[in-house]
Amino acid sequence: MENGGVYRVIPVRNGVYAIDESGLSVFYVVTGKERSLVIDTGTGIGNPAEVVATLTGLPYDVVLTHGHVDHAGGTRYYNMVSMHPADRRQAMSLSVHDRSDYAERMRRANASPVTRDQIQNIVNPARAPRMLSLKDGHRFDLGGRCLETIELPGHTDGSVCFFDETDGVLFLGDSCNTMQLLDDLPQGRAARLERWLRALERCLSRCAGASLFCAGHGLLSPAQVLEARECGRLAAAGEIPFRREKRHIFDAEFASYRNSCICYGSLADLFAKDEGATPDGFGRTE
Repeated sequence: MENGGVYRVIPVRNGVYAIDESGLSVFYVVTGKERSLVIDTGTGIGNPAEVVATLTGLPYDVVLTHGHVDHAGGTRYYNMVSMHPADRRQAMSLSVHDRSDYAERMRRANASPVTRDQIQNIVNPARAPRMLSLKDGHRFDLGGRCLETIELPGHTDGSVCFFDETDGVLFLGDSCNTMQLLDDLPQGRAARLERWLRALERCLSRCAGASLFCAGHGLLSPAQVLEARECGRLAAAGEIPFRREKRHIFDAEFASYRNSCICYGSLADLFAKDEGATPDGFGRTE
């Protein structure tokens, strides 16, 4: 474990490292011959930049798959971060309270071994990073490998993935998971689901050579990705019902298929209401 026992580094494939932030999220470091790419920053319980420094001595870029606290909470530990502009406001408004709130919920749900002391020691570096915009097709040439940005709205409006065509690795963020959360749209549930399905189909078609799927909370097999897609398709067709239930740290309407499920709502609204944390903590500017 690195950085006070917060981070665990897992070699995934040659030049690809997964960093498990005590079960709160998983972010990645990809190294080429000339540069590296850091994909997401975690919740920022510890200092993610210190862990990155142990994995690469090359200059590197930092990118975000989306603006939620468990992926963008550590952005202030870096000087410059790139992300889709649709999620920028959310990412930049994250506070110490937001990060502590999420970590405490995960601790109480026994979904993370993070301790009270680690949560109480969360800090916000004073500086804010310079924010650059990402768009579909943006490429990061690392020398010997190149990653392409692919927009995949659904989990959030600004969700993106990164595809390493050379090694067949697709970095999904939370755009495809066995528990898929979709933000609300004013047009309603059906519009959000159809939008996500179209974007996912387009992404998988562009990344037909992918053999390794690195998601925002761990690795997925090709079968799990296809099952998550099928769950969405069946839900959109009305072939599987939505039922209110508590899962993980969420209290929402879920539609389930085999080992996958899907639900809707803003992240704060999905939280199960308990005594462990303040449910109004997300997206607040201090």
